Amino acid sequence: MATRTALRVSFERRESCHETLMSGTLSLSPAVMIGPWGGRGGTPRDVRKGNGNHPRQLESITVRSTDSYGGRINGFSFVYVDQKGQSIPVGVWGSATKGYEDTFTMGPGEYVNHVSGTADNYGVTSLTFVTNTGVEYGTYGYPSGTPFSVPLQQGNGEVLGFFGRGGDSLVALGVYATARNAF
Repeated sequence: MATRTALRVSFERRESCHETLMSGTLSLSPAVMIGPWGGRGGTPRDVRKGNGNHPRQLESITVRSTDSYGGRINGFSFVYVDQKGQSIPVGVWGSATKGYEDTFTMGPGEYVNHVSGTADNYGVTSLTFVTNTGVEYGTYGYPSGTPFSVPLQQGNGEVLGFFGRGGDSLVALGVYATARNAF
C-alpha cells in the first residue's frame, strides 16, 4: 500500500490598489497550482497542458530580466524531468531577447522550495528562487508592485513546474508544488 505525504503551504497575497488580502493554508497531495501573480494579458502558458508528460522535478530555470528602475521579468523558461525521466524544455514565456539572461541548474538532491517576487497589473517585475540547500537565485528584475511569496516547508515541499501568461514579457507566473516523495 502506497503512503502519501501531506504538505501544508501558507500563502498570502496583498493587492495594494485593490485592498485585497488573501491568506490560507493548503494541503498538497500530490500537486497543486498556486497563483498566478501578475497581469491578465498575454497568452496562457501551462506546463501541464499539451504533451501529457507531467513534471517530476525541475532541472533548470532561465530568467531574462531588466534590473534597473522600471525593470521586469522579460522572459522565463525552464527544463523539467517528466514522469518517464526525460528532460523537457519549456518556454520562452515572454521575450527571448530582451534583458540580461541567467540560467541556474539544480545539483543532485537540490530542488526549489521557495519562490517570491513582485508583480503589477502588467506583469511580473521581480523573481527570487531559493533551494532546499539554502542557495538563493535572484533577485531578478526590479522589485516593484505587489509582493508574493510561496515558501514550502523545508524538506517537505518542492516546486515541480510553472504556469502563467506570456506576452512581450512574463505577464503572470504561478507554481505547481507537491509534497516531497509523495509517490
